[in-house]
Amino acid sequence: MTKKAKAALAFTLALALLLLRSVGPNLATEQVRLLPVDESLQITSEPADATLFDATAWNNRTPLVDSPECVTTLALDCFLAHPLVSNSKKITAHQSDNPKEALYVVDESMSTDSGQTLFTSQDSVRLIRHSSFPVDQPVASLKSESPLPGFTHDSSAQVRDGLQYSFPFATEFRSFRYFDKFSATTTPIDFQDRETIGGVTVYRFHQKLDPIELGTGTIKGLANQFYSPEEIATQGLTAGNTVVMNQYYSMTRTLWVEPKTGTIVDSLEIPHVFLARDAIEAQQVSVDSGLTLFNATLRWDEPTTKAMWERASDGLTTLKTVSVALLFATIASAALVVLGIYYLRRRD
Repeated sequence: MTKKAKAALAFTLALALLLLRSVGPNLATEQVRLLPVDESLQITSEPADATLFDATAWNNRTPLVDSPECVTTLALDCFLAHPLVSNSKKITAHQSDNPKEALYVVDESMSTDSGQTLFTSQDSVRLIRHSSFPVDQPVASLKSESPLPGFTHDSSAQVRDGLQYSFPFATEFRSFRYFDKFSATTTPIDFQDRETIGGVTVYRFHQKLDPIELGTGTIKGLANQFYSPEEIATQGLTAGNTVVMNQYYSMTRTLWVEPKTGTIVDSLEIPHVFLARDAIEAQQVSVDSGLTLFNATLRWDEPTTKAMWERASDGLTTLKTVSVALLFATIASAALVVLGIYYLRRRD
């Protein structure tokens, strides 16, 4: 083979490697960059201590706590049970008619250790596979049922807004719109900080929903059924004053996201349903307040976090392999160009 032929071969191979370098990564990382289809995930929270108002006992004036004070005052906290609560959901991803979209069908249930169902939902939403955001079309539906006030919804042909089950590939440290299934509202979830878990950097996002008035009626009673003597005095009430309490909902949510793949690897949700006389008072009610109707700290259990970490690790392995291949292709193409130049300048 002549030196010109050798040089031409070296340049051709270098060009081929450069072309492969430009298109190869997209092909190799497609399964990481796009939401998967034709698969299902099971997500379960650890059993958690909960506070749960017993409306039937309240209406029947039969306290759950056996004490003379409860018989006398019938205070709200005498009608609070403290069961263990867990939450479970199955996420099934289907291929949509559009290959750029995925149809997510999610069945979710929250129940107590005694078998009482507190929340069930069936969610259907079409997501853009490269961004994880819902499509901007009226195709989402959410049907939920609950004895808890304000948690029952039945909507179809809705335009869904906000992330829900995953974050985008190459997640940025900024705020994102996020959909809350309990209230069926979308508000920002904010980047809070970076953390290192098992040697891997994750982004921590945090969302605190302002109290939402549930609009499902009121609870009426005497002031001393809801407030301590100190609170009654502070608010200018007397123990025998009749007060009308409205029902509110808030949520504190923290998500840990592996940013390169957009995988949520851990989740902590604290739903809170409580009473307040008005929106101003609602801003002051804490999760450990005596005005609580429902509260639980729901964090993913170990099998769930392990499965989600494995999902993220598979994607990270693919990305690392591609990164190494890109480096090799760059070095090899440069070496071939040098070799081609060497052949052209070499004297026989």
